[in-house]
Formats: sequence, C-alpha cells, structure tokens
Amino acid sequence: MFYDSVVEIKFTKNVKNDFLEYITLNFPMRTIGVIGEGFSYTRELERKGNGVVFIDKTIPDEVAVIVTNDNAININKAKISNKPYVVLTDGVPTSAFSKYAVNGNRIDKYEYPKQVFIDMLSNPHKLQAESGCLALEVLVECIGIVGSTLITARAKRARDRAFDLKKLLTAYDTPEQVVATCATAIEYIDGFTFRLFIDYVMSKERVGNLARTRFYSAFSVLFLIRRFTNIDFCVILPYMDSLRARMLAQSLGIPLPQGKAKSFDNADYLLSMVEELLPTEKELLELKKRFDFLTPNESVELNALINDYSLATECVDEDNLYTNLVKAGYFDALIE
Repeated sequence: MFYDSVVEIKFTKNVKNDFLEYITLNFPMRTIGVIGEGFSYTRELERKGNGVVFIDKTIPDEVAVIVTNDNAININKAKISNKPYVVLTDGVPTSAFSKYAVNGNRIDKYEYPKQVFIDMLSNPHKLQAESGCLALEVLVECIGIVGSTLITARAKRARDRAFDLKKLLTAYDTPEQVVATCATAIEYIDGFTFRLFIDYVMSKERVGNLARTRFYSAFSVLFLIRRFTNIDFCVILPYMDSLRARMLAQSLGIPLPQGKAKSFDNADYLLSMVEELLPTEKELLELKKRFDFLTPNESVELNALINDYSLATECVDEDNLYTNLVKAGYFDALIE
C-alpha cells in the first residue's frame, strides 16, 4: 500500500517481489550499486540482466541506482552520491525521510529516496516501535525550531506540526499512518537537519540496532527540558559542553568549523517559548513504557546521548533550541 507523501513509501508483505519488480520496471538491464550488508537479491537481479556492484568507497559511473539498508551512515553515502537510491528496511530509519545529508561538517540538501520499501512481516515489533520513535524525533525537531531566537515562517510551520505530533504520540495509529504523517511533517518544516545529524553521530559511534538509542535520545532531551526549573543556573559552565564535543569530534574523525561563538544566556526564555508544545512528564513516561514493551531491554547511557547533542551543536550551523541550551551549558549542569 502506498501513502501520499513526498517520499515514496511502500509497506509490503513481499519486499523481495516488490523490490525486484520496481528495479525491472525502472532500471532494466542497468547496474545496481549496493551500499551496506545483508543484500540477498544478487542472483535474481543478475538473472534479469542487471549487474550488481558492492560499493566500498568509489561509486562506478555505470551504477544507475543505489540500494542500501536502514543504517544512517549507508543512507548518507547514498544521498551524497547524487545518484537515485532505494532503501530496504524492516524499520523506520530517520535518514530515509529527510532530503538532507551530512557532508563533512556541513548538512547539505540532496534528494529523497526514489523508494523506501518497508517490510511489514520481518519484525512487526521493531516496525511499531520505530514508527513511534520517528514521531517523537519529528516533535523534537519541531520544538528545536520553535525554540530558536528567530521568529520565521519555518518556526511557525514547526509550531503547527508540533501540536499534531503531540496528538499522534498518544494515539494508537498504525505504523503506516504514523510514518505517512511524519513524512509530510518533515517536508512541511523543510526537512530534518538537527535530528538528522544526531542520527548520523549515533550510527558512527555505535553498531547494531539503534532503535533504543534513537528513542532515548529524543525522550531524554524532552524529559530534561521538562525539568529545567529544577536547575540552579549558578552551576552552569558555558564552555564545558563545547570542550567535550570537540574531543569527541576528534575521536570520530568529524571535522569541525572554527571560531564559533559559544556564549548564550537566554536559555530560560527560549524554554518558556516551547512550554505548551512539550509532552508532560506523565505522557513521556507512558511513551517510554510503551516503547520498552516493544524493544529488547538494553541499557542506554545518558552522558553519551548528551555528548551527541554537544557534538551536533559544534557542527550544525543552525539557530536551534538545543544548540542554544548546549551553548548555555544547560545540559552539562544537568548531568553533573
């Protein structure tokens, strides 16, 4: 079943047949490039006359379309190749629903996937958990845009969508409905940027299924903001987050821009701007309970998640609630 959004999404009970049919129709007798592991349709494609190339670094000129999995790093590589690309997944990867990609220390605009095939049967619990996670991530992005120091058309659109997403989080819609709503919301706010970089950093630092990491990254920042009135602003050290971020960037091989100003003293005002958009603590804990039921119990370290936000602040040239909170030393004060 297809859903009306700018990203072509197909929820399928037979991903193999649907994918092969799509390639035969759109890229007959052409070379298919594969980025990532787990691709198992090589023989079928070769029987149909398609060449298959597994890509490590350089993408051959003859590659007509790239196929990748739900890993954020792999989707990012597919985007910056500037070739058509297709995503095969049994989850709901953040990067598949944004037209932006991380390029060095910049976030640049590229293209949406030509098609996202979502396997409905492989792991239903993962699909349900990640669809809810995506909704929470889009809400976090909207709140970040609204809580900037700029009153723009994008901020107004983000505020509109934030109210819709709050309702979506407490509803029991199907993954298909949730993903379609999120995909159109992302386009309406002109794309994911800050959360996209967070997703990229998490995938670069960690391996395996990142569903819990993604969820707790979004959940924790909202939960901490909900508790901002508990903080003693006298203990804030504005440069600690920046120092931590630069050390982390060096260890991950991510280049950082130079000379960005880091002082900021208006965090409490910006937090007040997003008060009505935030889920209550009770609502957040209910979301956590529902998510934990659907996913394996694995520990997630809060400090590591805060590090992700600190690193994103250093790299993303964006006026955003979270970048300003890090500049203020707010997160550092909370975790000390």
